[in-house]
Amino acid sequence: MYKDEKVSINPKYRMRIIAGNNEKRFYDMCKDNLLSELLRGKKSFYSDGIDDNKVSISVDNSIEIGDKKILIEIDSGNMAKLIVGQYTLLNILCNSIEKSNIVFIVIHYYKDYNTKRTEKNLKLVSKAVFNDNGIRFKVFNIKEFEKICKKNKGNKDSFIKQLLS
Repeated sequence: MYKDEKVSINPKYRMRIIAGNNEKRFYDMCKDNLLSELLRGKKSFYSDGIDDNKVSISVDNSIEIGDKKILIEIDSGNMAKLIVGQYTLLNILCNSIEKSNIVFIVIHYYKDYNTKRTEKNLKLVSKAVFNDNGIRFKVFNIKEFEKICKKNKGNKDSFIKQLLS
C-alpha cells in the first residue's frame, strides 16, 4: 500500500509551461490588436568562437523596421536579475549593430510587477558597464503594454513610434 504523498512539479518545468503560455498570450494580444504582422519571432545572437567558447543569447520576439530592431523579452517569473544578465550579453553580442538602432523591451507578466526594479537594475548596468552607451530599453508590466496595444490597434506606425521613442 502506498502512502499519501504530495507530488509537485519541479519549478524548472512549471516555469517553461508558464513562459510558453505567456509568449502565446503576447502573440494573441498583438493579433487581437492587429499588430501581429510586425512580429518576426525569436532572435538569437552569438559570439565568435568555436564550440565550448561560443556564447549565445536570445529574445522571445522581435520587430525589425528598416535598420531599427525592437528586441522583446517576455518575463514570466519576476526575474529582474536574469533580465540584467540578458541585457549585458545583448550589449556585448550586438556589437555589429549600431546600438542607437536597437531597443530592448521587457514585458513582465508577473502579477502587478513594479517595473521600477528592473529599470533601476538596467540603468545601473548601462551606466556602470557601458558608460551610458548601452542598448536603449523600456520596461512594462503586461497591463501597461496591453494599453499600448489597444491604443494603437491596427496603427502599426504609431505602435512602432511609441516603442522606439
